[in-house]
Amino acid sequence: MNFSDDIFDKKYSDEVSDILRNETYWNTTNVANRFSWPYQLKGSHLLMGADIFNRIDNYKYEYHQNKQFAFSLIDAFHQIASSFNKKLNLKKIVANLQLKGMDGTLHIDGDDNTTVYIYMLCDDYVDSDIGGEFYNETLQQTVPFRHGRVIEMKASNLHCGKSFNKQNTCRFSIKFEGENINEEVH
Repeated sequence: MNFSDDIFDKKYSDEVSDILRNETYWNTTNVANRFSWPYQLKGSHLLMGADIFNRIDNYKYEYHQNKQFAFSLIDAFHQIASSFNKKLNLKKIVANLQLKGMDGTLHIDGDDNTTVYIYMLCDDYVDSDIGGEFYNETLQQTVPFRHGRVIEMKASNLHCGKSFNKQNTCRFSIKFEGENINEEVH
């Protein structure tokens, strides 16, 4: 697991956070470790979620209600992958919204052939003791929250994101899923 704080300008991260807060329709179908049948609406945690981009197949795609925002995040994915020296096919971009008390639970996002990037964002000024850390159980590593930070990991890593400990402050994360084409760009 790697992370970087230098991929995006703060101004860009602030703009993304503003769109997530003010222009995104959130739903309550972001369920981890689903176990109920037939709709799989129950699981280990329930967060607010929003689909930004989904590659259904090579010919069909679904986009966020603000298509320009989706295109901006598709470009951001390519910048992230380049920064981490990876060549990937974008599969999906989803956003999560957590408020105080909405801790994530341990889960995986896919298999070893998929790379996940977590882009951490917030909607307010936050202190260093705000909480909101990202925990990777597979690697036994914790990454503190920082606005604009990007974390890279295998989708098969067991992980979770913690909520902030401050009332009425949004912790956003954008998850980019990319299928590995090869391990490194040459």
